[in-house]
Amino acid sequence: MNDSHFASAGTVAGLRSKACRENSLILLLYVFLTIILTYPAVFFLRTRVLGGFPEDNFHFLWELWYVAHAIFDLHKSPFFDPDVFVPYGFDLFRNQDLSAGTVLLFSPLTQCFGEVFAYNFLVLASFALTGFGTYLFARELWGCRRGAVLGGIIVGFCSYRYQHAGGHLSIVSTQWIPFFFFYLERTLQRRRSGDAALAGLFFALSALVTAYYAFMLPLAAVFYLLARCPWHELGRSPRPFIRVSLVAATVVVILLLPFAIPYAVSARSSPIVPRPIGEAQAFAASLADYFIPNGRHLLFGKWVQAQWRSGPNGLWTSEWQVYIGIVALALALVGVMHPERKIVRSLLITAAGCLLFSFGPGFYLTHPPPLGEGTNEVRLSPIVMPVRFIGSVIGFNQLRAWARLGFFVELMVGVLAAGGLQLILRALDSRRRSFLNSSLQWIVTVLVAGLVVLDSCGAPMGMSLVAPRAVDQWLAKQPGKFAFMEYPISRHAYGGPAIYSTRLTGKRIIMGNAQNPPNLAFWETLSAFPSPSTLDLLYRWGTKYVVVDESLYRAGVSFWKIYQTWSSLESAIKASPRLQEVAVLDEVHVYQLDSGVREINGKELLANGNFEQGNAAALPGWQIIGRPNIDRTGKHSLSADAACAITPKNFLVSQPVIVEAGQCYRTSVRFRSDSPKLGTLRVQLKWSDGNEHDLSPSAPAIMEIPSAPQWQHPTMIIQAPIGSKYATVSAAAGSGRVWIDNCSLKKLANDCEAVLFATPNQVSVTAGQPGRAAISWNTYHTSGGRVTLIIDGGAETVFAGGRSGLQMLDGIKPGTQYQFRLYTSPDTTPAKSVEETAVEKTATITADPNPVPAGSGLGRTQICWATLTGETGEVYVSQNAGPEHLFASGPTGCAEAHWIAGGSEYEFRLYTNDGSRRLVAKVLVTR
Repeated sequence: MNDSHFASAGTVAGLRSKACRENSLILLLYVFLTIILTYPAVFFLRTRVLGGFPEDNFHFLWELWYVAHAIFDLHKSPFFDPDVFVPYGFDLFRNQDLSAGTVLLFSPLTQCFGEVFAYNFLVLASFALTGFGTYLFARELWGCRRGAVLGGIIVGFCSYRYQHAGGHLSIVSTQWIPFFFFYLERTLQRRRSGDAALAGLFFALSALVTAYYAFMLPLAAVFYLLARCPWHELGRSPRPFIRVSLVAATVVVILLLPFAIPYAVSARSSPIVPRPIGEAQAFAASLADYFIPNGRHLLFGKWVQAQWRSGPNGLWTSEWQVYIGIVALALALVGVMHPERKIVRSLLITAAGCLLFSFGPGFYLTHPPPLGEGTNEVRLSPIVMPVRFIGSVIGFNQLRAWARLGFFVELMVGVLAAGGLQLILRALDSRRRSFLNSSLQWIVTVLVAGLVVLDSCGAPMGMSLVAPRAVDQWLAKQPGKFAFMEYPISRHAYGGPAIYSTRLTGKRIIMGNAQNPPNLAFWETLSAFPSPSTLDLLYRWGTKYVVVDESLYRAGVSFWKIYQTWSSLESAIKASPRLQEVAVLDEVHVYQLDSGVREINGKELLANGNFEQGNAAALPGWQIIGRPNIDRTGKHSLSADAACAITPKNFLVSQPVIVEAGQCYRTSVRFRSDSPKLGTLRVQLKWSDGNEHDLSPSAPAIMEIPSAPQWQHPTMIIQAPIGSKYATVSAAAGSGRVWIDNCSLKKLANDCEAVLFATPNQVSVTAGQPGRAAISWNTYHTSGGRVTLIIDGGAETVFAGGRSGLQMLDGIKPGTQYQFRLYTSPDTTPAKSVEETAVEKTATITADPNPVPAGSGLGRTQICWATLTGETGEVYVSQNAGPEHLFASGPTGCAEAHWIAGGSEYEFRLYTNDGSRRLVAKVLVTR
């Protein structure tokens, strides 16, 4: 081996070492910028979480914690949590909720340092790595280090990323995308298997971060390849391209298949409902979004919010913030003139293609208003965009926020801007290179980079304190692992803080946070709290405590079109004998929920209700119909060792037991589905006379209950009809296959007094819009019943029928009297009656939190307002009784005030302007 060979090897090693040092310095630059531009995040890595308000960021805190907890502590699959959405549990696959590219990949980090540090670290790292990956991609295309540095700053610290850093860990994790394009470009140019493997690796990592990038990155890659791929070489010599394509595809399949298979199985066992196309339109970008600056900009953020982010254009700024930037756009326009035409063409085609898809099903210049109250859907634009044609395809039909393709637009614009800066620097370069020229080029680069940062930066990065509430601490101290329910649903029971409460309390929750809530079919019933039907449902699901936040109800809360205030809710809670207040902590009330009945002596009437006696072929006390599965391994039982699986054709009927006519009885059973298939349980209580003849076809009492993966405890209270001497209980599956245990029939001490309940008992309605009330009833008679309605003393009409139930009355208007009467068939005298009225709502404005917690720097609070009349509202703020300044506008909305100083008072005033300016509501904020 000659000296020249060693010299050549040494030269290569030296070049590699120099490149490594250079790359390390560039990466450190992006790390330094991350620390500065996300201030003060680096000082609160263990105690606070990025995001000014506890929303989706707390959901990802839970996800980081639970996955690590399941793997390292519980030693079980991290893909299903039974303690959320009890009794259904939370399927991370079905909800597209497992961000494997962040949460699963970095679970060791979470286990070592905790979920708060892991969340903050991953978000901050995504800034530096996105910038560095863009730098490598831009340098590969243009060969200009200075331009590439600028491109990394433009993309790594773009408005899209700033916006999602406050709550969307998966969406802000864009760092693998520029690395994919970097190695894709290298693969196209060099056709090396190593580059192809790395391109496949970074594609898979991007896809594992979120389903959005799993479907959007291929779209962007197709556009890029259409313009960048050397098709003439592919036609002449396809083998190198086939080889590298197979290498990349193999890596992708190996990494994605372990997650794609269980996702497909989960979707098949429990069908995922596609997103409505009107919702896809609502969360798509408008053209104006690309030119509207950050609403939290230090210099003109307030003006942007007042002028551009009010009304319909201010509803979903978390998704619509895809501002390109004036400086970046200007440089990109210069870059379009770059002599490397093929590169320019590929970047333009990719940007244009992603831009068109980001508009969703149709094109809008600015955003239209929602179709109605309580819906996210908007009217489709008559200008059809490509999403209209692929939006129904499986996979794509689950993508709601098409505006997220805006990142790919920003990526391509940033890389084009890098080329534009290269042209500018070339123009400054003289024929004879000198130190002065090099210094001038770096000075220009730094100045332009400063303008880019100034153009896109927002206020200091908001952070939320991660600490248990007083009620969380109280719940954590209570013995046992029980379930609890929170109200209001829209603020505490459903959302990121709700699901994270399982971490803080160690208990189970009835609600949670999900794209596809498994208990969605019951939300109407849950909205009627504290009606008997709602309490029956919560008791059936094993709820021990109901937690109610008084402070949130003061301004009024609407859920499922049921509007409640604390005054209306408190009186209804006090009227319920089943809710006993056991604690009040910081205006949060804790009520213990019980069955609301008293047994006479606790004596069980059914023999062998727990199936412990007998064998696989015989059950003393029961008649076996067909071939139900009697399991004695203890694997399927709730307690002890026995349980029975029943179907519609294979079920159990109890031996007759003696009863007393006119006496109240409660029958109950514990049951769950034969997972993963859900079904229904059908329990029937039949009465017979002294000769054991059935009383009549209408005499049996029946309850049909949908099953769930976890045990439920449905109960039915019935008054034994006249002439009854014996009763039998039959338990069968109405559909599917279910497991049952602990069947019971007991005599009650009360007299089964009929119940008729209306909530709210005085409906608050918006002017010109009708209200809604929930009517719940129970006759406790086997012969059924009916509820009638009389409006303003008019004719009596049938409103609802059945032994018990819950029915909504819509269209309630102020000034109208509504009287409900409950009849027990065939009685002609009402057993119960209740009257309902309505009052007109007044305008509201609230601040949350208020007072703003003390701490370093300026405080933050969210101001929400509603004129409730459809009139345009204007929110003004006055500091320390000083002059007013416009804060926000629109008939309804929320906006963040991120400049609350200690020692000052801020009065936010809501005005309507329908020709005459009127003050309709105000709130005083302190710190």
